[in-house]
Amino acid sequence: MSTVSARDASIEVGSAKALGKRFRSWVFALPLLAAALAVAYAVNLALETPGEVIRHELIAAGSALERLPWSTPSDAVKHGVARHFDATYEVTVDVKGFPVYVTVTLHNVGHDACGDAYRVASRIEGRVVIVIDQPTPARPCSGDTAMTWRIMP
Repeated sequence: MSTVSARDASIEVGSAKALGKRFRSWVFALPLLAAALAVAYAVNLALETPGEVIRHELIAAGSALERLPWSTPSDAVKHGVARHFDATYEVTVDVKGFPVYVTVTLHNVGHDACGDAYRVASRIEGRVVIVIDQPTPARPCSGDTAMTWRIMP
């Protein structure tokens, strides 16, 4: 039979307090880590070039298009694709080829954004293939270039 002395009890209480302090530090550290990751992600998005933004919008539209059943009405397909593009450019969605392909045209793309988009978003491969309709620009990028991509789920 063992006996518990006052000293043994104080060691257990002391170790419980130390454990509680460690636990509290972790509880506060995890939200701080999550906040730091969120800030880093926001900074990364803010530093994206216009071509990278267009590329991400095309990928999101292609992913949404992939999930649509072949019997989806044309208006729903247009809305499902167009909603992934922000208001920076006017967007035209042509669904005549759905479910095989859909074309997306961005109007009034500036000179720098046009060149950047050709560089980073001319061909995107994955579960959905996204290809710019003209492999090389028919005319040099200008301040009001219209760029068309074909999204093939």
